[in-house]
Amino acid sequence: MVASAQTTGEAFIMTGQLDGERNFKPKMAVKEIQTAFDDQLNVKDNLGASFAVECEQPDKNLYNFQAKMLCKSASNNVTVQTDGNLLGQQRLNMDLKQFLPRGAFVKNSGQILALVLYTGLESKILLNAGKYKYKRSSTEKLVNTISIIQIGLMVVIAGLMTIGNYTFNQNNREYLWYALEDADENGKLAALVFLSYWLLLIRYLPMDLIVNLELSKIFVSSFIEKDGTMIRIDEEFNEIVNTRVQSLQLIEELGQIEYVFCDKTGTLTKNELEFRAVSVNGKLYQGMEDTIVEDLKADEQDVRYQNFFKCIGLNHDVITITNPKGEKVYSGSSQDELVLLEMAKKTKFSSFREKDTATIFVQEGGPDGPRIEYKPLKFFDFTSERKMMTMIVRDMSGKCIAFVKGADTSVLPRCESNMTDKDRETADHVTMLAGKGLRTLCFAMKEMRGDEDWENIAVEDVECDLTLLGATAVEDLLQNEVDKCISDFKKADINVWMLTGDKGETAEQIGLSTGLLNKDVKAIWLTEELLKKRAVTMKTKESISLEGEDDIELLIDGTIMARIISSEHTRDLALPLLLKAKGVVIYRASPAQKAQLVSFIRLNCKNKTTLAIGDGANDVNMIQSAHVGVGIMGKEGN
Repeated sequence: MVASAQTTGEAFIMTGQLDGERNFKPKMAVKEIQTAFDDQLNVKDNLGASFAVECEQPDKNLYNFQAKMLCKSASNNVTVQTDGNLLGQQRLNMDLKQFLPRGAFVKNSGQILALVLYTGLESKILLNAGKYKYKRSSTEKLVNTISIIQIGLMVVIAGLMTIGNYTFNQNNREYLWYALEDADENGKLAALVFLSYWLLLIRYLPMDLIVNLELSKIFVSSFIEKDGTMIRIDEEFNEIVNTRVQSLQLIEELGQIEYVFCDKTGTLTKNELEFRAVSVNGKLYQGMEDTIVEDLKADEQDVRYQNFFKCIGLNHDVITITNPKGEKVYSGSSQDELVLLEMAKKTKFSSFREKDTATIFVQEGGPDGPRIEYKPLKFFDFTSERKMMTMIVRDMSGKCIAFVKGADTSVLPRCESNMTDKDRETADHVTMLAGKGLRTLCFAMKEMRGDEDWENIAVEDVECDLTLLGATAVEDLLQNEVDKCISDFKKADINVWMLTGDKGETAEQIGLSTGLLNKDVKAIWLTEELLKKRAVTMKTKESISLEGEDDIELLIDGTIMARIISSEHTRDLALPLLLKAKGVVIYRASPAQKAQLVSFIRLNCKNKTTLAIGDGANDVNMIQSAHVGVGIMGKEGN
């Protein structure tokens, strides 16, 4: 996108077909073109204007795009190299903020002007399509096997009968000359005899069974789709959405499930967050949101608190949109960010108001306070490897500051060199809050030099030697009666495994509160060291203590699980423990690791039927890897 009808240069897209997220995502026009639209793109007055775009080769990564636009207006001289590349004084950088993928819908934006760079099979939606894998139920496989065997038997029987008929004719031709064909018609006669016996035996094929099975599947699917307990109320479109059966072939598999792999956020929990605690400068505030906001009033003049709320208000992916009632509301893909911004709006610290292509506006001192402008210089988006996101801004005094937020395992080690005793107390608060099952985030900052090359600065040079500002904790409410549901599964000898990207302490607490883990059984944190110990004891024909226990519950880091699966030696050691465990929690797991684990169990347990269930785009690989997949229409998308 190079220009927008909006004066701010903004446009909003919805990428539900790509990543399942239904929130509006902001896109920014190319600033130089948006601000000088007539001079740059007015074809009538600039017939000699020339443009060229240098972009990357087609890439399936939805979150990667870099390009440069080289442009010359009609009034400037244009130099063209021998290889055809246009050289000009204006080199306009374009990245993901300008990229509109095929399959996205433009919303609430008016008209936009865009250049088409990738088409057809080169578009990201088709590059990510992959090969369709048809899933067949065990019943369908059995019926197909029976049909093939029946057809084989029919061919053999019809063939034997044809041979017998031929032999009889040859032996009795001189006596039955009046009833038999001439000898030169034997080939034709054999074919007719074979087909005659084939028609007589056709009733052996279980056609009625196949037809009745298909009709019963249609009948059962109507019960599933009309189940009043499995509906969703779409508040956006004011309609009731029923359950959809996407594959009739998998319905009977629901009665044979032995392993259930489920996501945590939006599946075991509602993905409805409530603010529960904040720790700044070693001081912990916890309780209900209104209580915390009231308690924070005593520290409104503290610089550490002011910077902490600036970090909340500036470092995020949230935008403001106008709802049908004409009110300005926050919109974003992260529920955590929305909850924190709503909390900050109730205080007299910095709170986010709006942003455009070149400015982020925050309000200080409450609703009646002044609006402060910050210029964004560089943004490093969240990645599953770093588990952090960073925004570098310049304030009105010219000071450049990097605001950082992310998981405690990523932020706290980078703050170690500047840690004070009070900061260590905040770190202890994070561990304690995570142990209660709360989702935690850490916030930090770093003052930057003003003469940096912001376009080419490395993320490693920014996210180091940080100063810890504070931490927050929010509670993800559990689904109604989720503990009873898991208890019923366990009574039916169905193993339930939770696969989540959250930290271990949070995952353990959710496992205990949902009943997935037993409070009377000490959970074992499976590590590579424990497996090595198991390998030694197996060589001496002994067993480690957990072998003799009837109830085993395991918590495993996703990265360690991936390493265990990738090695044949550790895989053979871990498999018996995994199959014996009554409850398994895999934490800090990426989408690829989730799918890898499901495929591992499916491959090594041939007679076990697996089911995977999730509500976000990060669960798609896991859902596709299981025998039966269930997608939830949740807040993370469809």
